[in-house]
Amino acid sequence: MAPLLPKNRRSRIVLLAILVGWLWPFPYFNTLRSDGTINNPNEVTRVYAVAALVDDGSWSIDAPIKRWGGVDDKAQRDAKMYSSKAPGTTLVGAPVYGLYRVFGAALSKRELTWFLRVVVGFPFSLFLLLLLRRELARSGDEDLADGVLLCVGLGSMIYPYTLLFAGHGMAAACVFAAYIYGRSNSRQSMLLFGFFAALAPAMEYPHALAILPLGLRFLLAEGRQTRALLRRAAHALAAGSLPIAATCYAQSAMFGGFSKTGYSFLENNAYKDLHGGGFFGISLPHFERLGTAFFSLELGMFFFTPLLLFGAIGLINKRNIALRGERGWILALIGLELLFLAGHGGWRGGWSLGPRYILPVVPFLFLGLTASFRPALLGAFAGVSILVCGLPSALYPHLSDSFSNPWASFVLPAIKSGLAPYQPGAFAEGASWGPGVILGGLSIAAFSSARLLGGRAGLSLMFPLLLIYSLVVRSIPERDPNAARSETCRLYKLWEPRVKRPVGDLAAAQFNAERCRAQGLIKAIQTAEEKP
Repeated sequence: MAPLLPKNRRSRIVLLAILVGWLWPFPYFNTLRSDGTINNPNEVTRVYAVAALVDDGSWSIDAPIKRWGGVDDKAQRDAKMYSSKAPGTTLVGAPVYGLYRVFGAALSKRELTWFLRVVVGFPFSLFLLLLLRRELARSGDEDLADGVLLCVGLGSMIYPYTLLFAGHGMAAACVFAAYIYGRSNSRQSMLLFGFFAALAPAMEYPHALAILPLGLRFLLAEGRQTRALLRRAAHALAAGSLPIAATCYAQSAMFGGFSKTGYSFLENNAYKDLHGGGFFGISLPHFERLGTAFFSLELGMFFFTPLLLFGAIGLINKRNIALRGERGWILALIGLELLFLAGHGGWRGGWSLGPRYILPVVPFLFLGLTASFRPALLGAFAGVSILVCGLPSALYPHLSDSFSNPWASFVLPAIKSGLAPYQPGAFAEGASWGPGVILGGLSIAAFSSARLLGGRAGLSLMFPLLLIYSLVVRSIPERDPNAARSETCRLYKLWEPRVKRPVGDLAAAQFNAERCRAQGLIKAIQTAEEKP
């Protein structure tokens, strides 16, 4: 099997550019706390769980809650609080943080979050990118491999969930690794398949569905002879027993039984309703949800990363030679993921950039680009994907579900107002930098991806496509303009890092208007009118 790290210089430069794009922003989810703490429950409960296990020697997150403040997405058992999430992120993050604690002092909430994102989460996403690039390069088209690599890293749902310490990106890497290693007959590959196949649902429980077709594919890779089946099953179980045993131990320690999960002990009554109906929250599918998940301005995977639409077409194209023998397994995997999304009560996922519950399908859709397409179209759509998905990912990768058109209601106004996350990394005051560096860097990445995939024609076509996107975004109104405006004002008030009110009456009036501060706005206008 070819090495993961590409040998040619250009590919390594592309990887370096992606890593810079990942490391540059540190996007906060804001609260009223003066220290600018993060409070995205999807991420924070996992951070708390790691801190509790390493710093407090307990599975309960009561101590971190006392130190750092409350958080949602908790499970309650015997008057103690626990993370309700699948324990995989804790099981991976705690040993890494524990190793650090041998040499260093306990980290603050902000420091630990950055540490877990970069030291624990980034390697999973990088591993996924390297696997995908090598798979695309098998077609012999290095331009395709490098151009798509830029789009995956900076213009797809992989980007926002690389910037958060959550299980979605890690699970996607595990599912794709199981796909790659599951087709090989070597002992090493069989062991790797078993390990990653078991680790995927440990990161996010629902992705056990994605492992079902991959498991059958793995078992049948050498035929249906009993000896071959037993040999492959034994290797997979041997390697998979570690994450399975660790997951069962964690669930038993927290919830009193190896088969019990945090979803049986949810503290939030609203979440209980979402997960209580049907089987673990799954009931009869509502397929209209898929239209929102793929095509809407609020959540649509194909809206934020339109290049993936070509990937979907390429997957179902029977003339795609690169996927011969694999298409059926991939479509089965995607079908089960979509069936889960359509049937789950909490399918929307709350604050999200794209339908995060089906993140593992993203690399498989990119595999469909190995079909024959006009290069100019691929280039143009790749460039647009990096700008449309990359900018909100870097600025604020958890778009509120109050928006039906977040680009018009929140992203564009934020850029216009000069709002930006901490950059570079978690260490500098991002407000003084503004979004210009992020916008410029992602524009260079977009131009490069468009040129690699589509040449000059692809780069030229990208600009009218951007214009079309702009017209669509500005012409489609919010379902509830008042709710969207109120949410934008609320987020601006809480933006981290804090933005100082500008000097000048008109600038101050604009500043207050953006944050719905009526008294400050009236005062600024009155002051301006009093001046001769």
